[in-house]
Amino acid sequence: MGALLIVLDVALLALAFYTGYRAREVLPFFPIPEAQPPFLAYVPTLLLHVAVVIFVLYISRLYHLPRMTSRFDQARAIVGAVGIGSLLAMGMQELLFKRTIFEIDYPRGMFFYVAFFSVIFVSVGREFHRTLQHYLRKRGLSRDNLLIIGTSR
Repeated sequence: MGALLIVLDVALLALAFYTGYRAREVLPFFPIPEAQPPFLAYVPTLLLHVAVVIFVLYISRLYHLPRMTSRFDQARAIVGAVGIGSLLAMGMQELLFKRTIFEIDYPRGMFFYVAFFSVIFVSVGREFHRTLQHYLRKRGLSRDNLLIIGTSR
């Protein structure tokens, strides 16, 4: 089930990036760009964003959750990890891709949309994973082993 969670996070982070790219044209919170580069120009930034956020989720121990975790605690941890990962990805994008063929303007509006949708999509994905895991446990699959040490006194 752990590999499924990672695959789910990768897919949802990529979808959140694309949604953030498209949201720039529709949502009125930030100025609408006059000319927007094609999405393919943002693919290196997308890959960097996904890799960095997955790494931050991993070092934040969000792939090592105990069996019972509060939804609020998990959501708070996701907001922090995705926020830090998004900031790191934005900074790394500027450092790594400057003066290369991958250099592209990564506007602040798109950054905020990508970070917002990343938090929402990862949280929804985690809830889906939790529901699936609960369903499988009720059916007798995905059970955890338990070792009880001690006496009956």
